[in-house]
Amino acid sequence: MSFNEIIILRYLLLILFFSFLYSQENFTIIGLPDTQYYTSNLNGGTPQHFFTQTQWIVDNKDSLNIVFVAHLGDCVQNGDAYEIEWQRADTAMQILEDSLTTMSADGIPYGIAVGNHDNMGVSGQTVLYNQYFGENRFLGRSYYGGHYGTK
Repeated sequence: MSFNEIIILRYLLLILFFSFLYSQENFTIIGLPDTQYYTSNLNGGTPQHFFTQTQWIVDNKDSLNIVFVAHLGDCVQNGDAYEIEWQRADTAMQILEDSLTTMSADGIPYGIAVGNHDNMGVSGQTVLYNQYFGENRFLGRSYYGGHYGTK
């Protein structure tokens, strides 16, 4: 089983977990795909698009009963080449983590899969992904259940 297949399986298990947890009421899981054009300012995308998306999620958390946000990968365009892309993604995802605006100590639960654009450059390297969205970011959050492997 490939690393990406394992990540997808973990997301499916999280979805099943939340489905069971909220089985008596309607709930929403948000899929947030391919934000790399927003973080890299390509093809008409801007970081503001990403910020607006995550703010929309916070603004609609209660009315849609949003229980989880799955970023599906390709958070940035150029892997470890331009740290500014990761800084923009970090700013956007911090909106989901804000305990004041989300009214939740850990913010809105979310995870970020590694996409092929997130590890471009040196083959298989995810230095900046791990720096910005690695284990340390999620440790101590009530919804964090661990990670696969040692990287």
